Parts: sequence; C-alpha cells; structure tokens
Amino acid sequence: MRTSRDVGLAGWGFKVVAMAVLSVGCAQLPVPEASGSFASVRQEREAQMRARWAGHLYAELVAEMGREGASMTTPNAQGEPRSAVIFGVNDPLSGCVDSFVVINGDEPLIGNYYCR
Repeated sequence: MRTSRDVGLAGWGFKVVAMAVLSVGCAQLPVPEASGSFASVRQEREAQMRARWAGHLYAELVAEMGREGASMTTPNAQGEPRSAVIFGVNDPLSGCVDSFVVINGDEPLIGNYYCR
C-alpha cells in the first residue's frame, strides 16, 4: 500500500524529471542571431514618415489615418505647447508604434515622427 509520503516522493520525482526534460529541450532551441534587418526596417519607416509628415497639418494626418490618435500634452524648453500623439502599430512589417510630436495652436502642425 502506498503512503502519502510515497505519493509525495513520486510527485517530486516527476517534477525533477519534467524540469530536466524541459531544460534540455529548451537548450537545443536555436537562438536567433542579432540582425540589423529589423532595426533597418524601423529606421527606414522613421525616415519615410518624418519626410512625409514634418511640417504638415495634424488635420491631414487624422484624415489619412482615419481617426485621432491618443494625445498627451508634453512640456518643452521652447515654451511651445506640444503634444505627443500615438496612433499605434499601423505597419506590421516594422512593428513601429506611430508616435508624433504635434505643435499645438490654431492649426496644429506635425513637429516630428518617432517609431517606438
């Protein structure tokens, strides 16, 4: 007849074997090599979006995106009222979270773009 101590030892043994199998199995998985291709795709998107949107009206951006982004007023040394506006991931290839600096005013302008 098995005692509770035997069951506990069997459970412990199972855990040890399971951990050993998992650690050996995981150790054999290939580690992806560091590649500049993902970074270059993100940098390329950032350069393209900056060239496309710098100095344009925020209203144009909203019209193209089809919605307003999530906005937060940010302090800055120049004293201009600015906002950080986030539109989320719109380009699955780069995975960039589209983020813009908007210079607030009567007609808000795009100050800069960042791939986050």
